[in-house]
Amino acid sequence: MLTVAAIHLAPAFTIPVAAMLALAMIVYLRRLAVADVPRWRRALRQSSMVLGLLMLPLLVEGFSLIDPDTAPRPYALVWLASGFLLFVIVILTAIDMRLSWLTHRRDIEQLRNERDAALRALSGRRDKR
Repeated sequence: MLTVAAIHLAPAFTIPVAAMLALAMIVYLRRLAVADVPRWRRALRQSSMVLGLLMLPLLVEGFSLIDPDTAPRPYALVWLASGFLLFVIVILTAIDMRLSWLTHRRDIEQLRNERDAALRALSGRRDKR
C-alpha cells in the first residue's frame, strides 16, 4: 500500500492545537500590554510571544504538512527555522530571568537597608529614654 504523505501528526490535531496556543499567546500579549511591569520585561516577553506566534505555523507544517520522504529540503528548512526561533526564545527567556533575578536582589537589598535604618532609628529612641 502506497501512502500519500508520511506525516508525524494529523493536521486535524495540530491545527486546532496551534490555533488554541495562538489565541492564548494573543490574550497574554494583550494583557501584558496593559500590565504594570518594567519596560524591559514587557519588551522581552512580547518579543518571545511574537517569535512563538511565528514559530507555530512552522511547527504545524513540520509536524503535519510536509512529508520528509518526498520533500526533505523544505522539511529540513522548516525544522531548522523552528529550532532557530526556539533558540532565540530561550535566550530571551534567560535574559528575562537574569534581569528579574537582579531586580529581585536589588529590591531585597533596598528592603534590608530600610529595615536596618528603621531598627537604628528605633534603637536611638530607646537609648534617649
